[in-house]
Amino acid sequence: MTTTYNVKHKILISGIALLGIASLFSVYSVFADTTNALLPSSDGTYLRWMPSISTARRGHFNNVNELTCDGLASYNYTNAAGSRESYGISLAAVPNGSTITAITITPCASKNNNYGSSTTTLGVFYRYNNMDSTVAWNYNLAGLTPTQLAPTTFNGLSLVKNSSSVIQIGAVISVGTNGARLSRIATVITYTPPATTTVATSTTTVATTTPR
Repeated sequence: MTTTYNVKHKILISGIALLGIASLFSVYSVFADTTNALLPSSDGTYLRWMPSISTARRGHFNNVNELTCDGLASYNYTNAAGSRESYGISLAAVPNGSTITAITITPCASKNNNYGSSTTTLGVFYRYNNMDSTVAWNYNLAGLTPTQLAPTTFNGLSLVKNSSSVIQIGAVISVGTNGARLSRIATVITYTPPATTTVATSTTTVATTTPR
């Protein structure tokens, strides 16, 4: 006797999920930015010029942080060649970790006296973390009423700003017998903020069908 077995086979293939991390990368956002015009907020290292208005209680910097360049009453002045004056500038607008790449200084100045035809050569400089820059002798002063002069930019800098960084801007005269008046001095700082990192992942899921 022959016995027949009818066997039913069922093949089941479970769904398989393949999870693959396709990419893991960092995106760096680097761009240049500039501050608004920054006016002196404190006295600096050099205080060799004379104030036109007493600064016993308020400091030299208050004579040169006007919003406009008028120079009618409030200014600091000198008649001595080589005499320097400097003022502190707040770096609060520049994020820590940024790299300062340029410093632009715009003075409002004139001669202090008008003896004959002698002119005065005025230079500007910055002082970063107690180190003076070179002096840019860009201005031959004329007249007795301070006027806004062309900006001077110190380019190609690589100054890393942190919580303890300090900056000053200043002026000095070189030649001439008529001295100088400084009524206003403003600064614009160009900087590159610290890079920000964004981590992104892309996943791919692959599943099989189940035959029945």
